[in-house]
Amino acid sequence: MRGFIFCGLPLLLLTLAGCERVRAPEIKPEQVTTAKITTQGADVETTLAVYNPNKSTLTANGVDTKVTLGGKPNVARAVVTDILTMPGGKRVSVKMPIKVVWLDAAAIAALAETKQPAEYVVEGTVHFAGTDAAVVTPFKVTGTMSAAELAQAAGTAAPEP
Repeated sequence: MRGFIFCGLPLLLLTLAGCERVRAPEIKPEQVTTAKITTQGADVETTLAVYNPNKSTLTANGVDTKVTLGGKPNVARAVVTDILTMPGGKRVSVKMPIKVVWLDAAAIAALAETKQPAEYVVEGTVHFAGTDAAVVTPFKVTGTMSAAELAQAAGTAAPEP
């Protein structure tokens, strides 16, 4: 029995040494560009600086978001449909298209009536899967919607000539 324990210990240590804990990648917004705004939502492109500190590639397999606009929570939901793949041990800059869906038309109309810009905050988490494990990374994007953009979202913008 002692020989079994002695021989099994190196195997156990090798197995444990090979199991590296997956670390959460870093995600930092660099730029946000709005392509189109309608009364249903907006098409946005964000440029992200991402870093995967792990040896293996991680792939995003889900995003949860919460959008606050002008201090009003849950005014919209951000939807990401593209797959984000992060190579292991690398820093990369990626452009991600985001579809924003308005959830509270009354809140958007009230903000548009003020004819003032409104700050927005998109907070959420990205769910990543690797070859051996999964990890969740939080993110936060902030910016400002202009009075004209709010009017477009509310459907009160003057028609273009």
